[in-house]
Amino acid sequence: MAKFNLTQRRLSDLIVHEADSPFVGYTRADGTDAVVTVAGSDVLTLGTPVFRAKGAVAGTKWAPVKAAANVAATNEYALVIADGLGEQNDVSGAGDHKVTLLVRGNVVVKSGTVRKAAAAVGLTDAGHQANLVHLLKAQGIVAETTIAAA
Repeated sequence: MAKFNLTQRRLSDLIVHEADSPFVGYTRADGTDAVVTVAGSDVLTLGTPVFRAKGAVAGTKWAPVKAAANVAATNEYALVIADGLGEQNDVSGAGDHKVTLLVRGNVVVKSGTVRKAAAAVGLTDAGHQANLVHLLKAQGIVAETTIAAA
C-alpha cells in the first residue's frame, strides 16, 4: 500500500492579521509580478522570504533570501504565501515559478514561521534573520514574536 506524507498548511500558520481583506489584494502580488527564480534544490514554502532590487520595474523576478549579502536596505522583500494555484504547497525545482507573494503591509506575520522558512533556504544566522525582519517591517510587514514554528 502506498504511503503519502501530507503536510497541511494554512495561511494562519503565517499571517496573524491582514488589515485589508485578502480579496482586496492590496498586500499581495501574483501573476507576472510574482515570479521567483529557484536554483538547485531550493524549496519555497509558506513564509519563504524573497528579494529583488528596490524600485525594480514590474516583472522583475524575485530570488530567495539565502545569504547575508541579500539582506540590504537597497532591496525590497516579500514572503511566499502560495504556489501558482493559490495553495499553500511547497514549490521546488530549478527555474522560474509563479507564486503569490505578501509584498506590503498593513499585515502582521508570525516571526517563528518566517525565521524557519528563511533557515530552510540558507539564511540561518539569527542576526541576519533579525535584520530581515527589520527590513520587512519597513515595508509594513510586521513580524510578531512567536514560539518557533512546528
